[in-house]
Amino acid sequence: MSTRSVRVTLAAAFAVVLVVLAVIGRATNNTSTEAEAAATQPQPSADAGGVSTVVEPEARLLDAADPQPGDQPSVAGTGFERTELGARTAAAVYLEATEEIVHMTPTDAAQAQRDISTAAAGDGLAAEVEEQMIDLVAQTPQGLELWLAPMEARSIETPDGYEVSIWYAEVVAVGTAAAVDNWRTITFKLVWENDTWLIDSKVSVVGPVPGRGSGLVVTPPATLVSILGTYDDNGLTPGQN
Repeated sequence: MSTRSVRVTLAAAFAVVLVVLAVIGRATNNTSTEAEAAATQPQPSADAGGVSTVVEPEARLLDAADPQPGDQPSVAGTGFERTELGARTAAAVYLEATEEIVHMTPTDAAQAQRDISTAAAGDGLAAEVEEQMIDLVAQTPQGLELWLAPMEARSIETPDGYEVSIWYAEVVAVGTAAAVDNWRTITFKLVWENDTWLIDSKVSVVGPVPGRGSGLVVTPPATLVSILGTYDDNGLTPGQN
């Protein structure tokens, strides 16, 4: 795997390590994901400039065919355009790459987070990631697997970049004994720095969570893990390999 691929693989993983830890707790305690979602609703979180990190109602979905005033060509070596669509693509790639972070060491994860963060945020985010990964390794010495799928994305322009919010679902499996699903919305604040989109902050909140039909039958963890192991998301993110 190339250096860039490793960095991209790690990027959003750091944004949801705490989510994975929370899901592990629910799996081992056999508590209800639905109960947590019903009791917790996404709350706005503002940065120092007062910009909401939760998708605003007026923020529209961006179609790939929409004209982009001031579009610039792709920057060699990054794969992301300096456009709204480019920022959204970067956010999706970062999020989907979460599946790989669970196999990294705390030290490697922290350094990779620093590499894909802005200069101002790098040290703080790296320290946070290292601490989270140490907890993750301690709680799951046997390892775990994570499958993640973005559902929808919205973006808001900021003075220095974009805030991209992605609603997604994930399945976390600890061995073949427990497998649970989780629905969340994550918001990346992305800034164009060093000729690419870098993470300046990230916020993850529970929900929205869709309802489930009463007739649904839960797939046993071992069967679910076996089935999901035959899938991959290579090529599903626009413009990325």
